[in-house]
Parts: sequence; C-alpha cells; structure tokens
Amino acid sequence: MKDQRGQAIVETAIILPILILLIMGLFEFGRYMYLKNTLNNAARAAARAAVVTPKYDASTHPDGMATSDTTHTLICADNSNAEFVASPGNGVVYKTLCQSLYNGIPKAEVVVNVSYADLANPTGLSAGDSVKIQLTWDKYEAILPNLIPITNIIHGEASMRYE
Repeated sequence: MKDQRGQAIVETAIILPILILLIMGLFEFGRYMYLKNTLNNAARAAARAAVVTPKYDASTHPDGMATSDTTHTLICADNSNAEFVASPGNGVVYKTLCQSLYNGIPKAEVVVNVSYADLANPTGLSAGDSVKIQLTWDKYEAILPNLIPITNIIHGEASMRYE
C-alpha cells in the first residue's frame, strides 16, 4: 500500500496535458466553424439581395447589380451603410453583408467577390443567370497556433439564380 501513494498524481500528470489539448482543440474547431457559418450566412443573405435587385443603372437603380467579378474589401461605416471603393453598383449586396457580419469578424477585413454567370442572351443580368458571392477573411488567429494548427483563411460562399 505504501508503494502506491503517488500513483494518482503521476497518472494525472500524464493524462492532464492530453485532456487539455483535446478540449482546446474542440473549442478551437467550434470557434472556427462558428465564424465560417457566419460568413456563409452573410454570403447567402447577400446572394438573396443580389438576385432580387435590378441591373445597375445610374439614374434608376444606382445600387443595382454591376458587372461580373467585382472584388472589394468591405468597409462598413455602421450597421446600415456600406462604403466601398471604385466601381458603382452592388450597393444592396454590400449593405446586406454589413448587416449580416457580426461577432468576431472585423468587417473592414472581409474581401467580397461578386460575380455572375450569363446563361444566354441578352447579355447582362437576366432571369436564370447565376449570382455568386464569395467572402474571404484571412486574419483568423487560433488561440494556441503552435499546438493546434488551423489555417488563418476562412471562406464563405453562396450562389443563387437571378430573378
């Protein structure tokens, strides 16, 4: 009986680091999936906004859908407005994204790519064309990056048909 006095402490010292690493890994994976789902939901909301928005026209629809493959880094002034650089159009998409991104994802670091696929004539957006929204956030940091290697890039994507 005297020979077994420290056995429980030694067993705990061996198992505890493995158990803590497992728990931290589960926590980190859950956090990563939560942020990925947030990006996917924002992309889905933006794709829905895009497919019900008319084509860009400076006089009648200044926030309408612009030409394909427009990529911008999102800058949200507040929860209701989106500001972006360069080309006009896609304003509804960016506003919807700004309202959909929350909890741990800085809006100014999200890169948005809006593209669509023309199925047939007429050129430009018409019923049946596919609108695709791709979001990329490359600033994700794991809590224990040396012990739990997870990529720092998270993608979100959604695609819908133009109405």
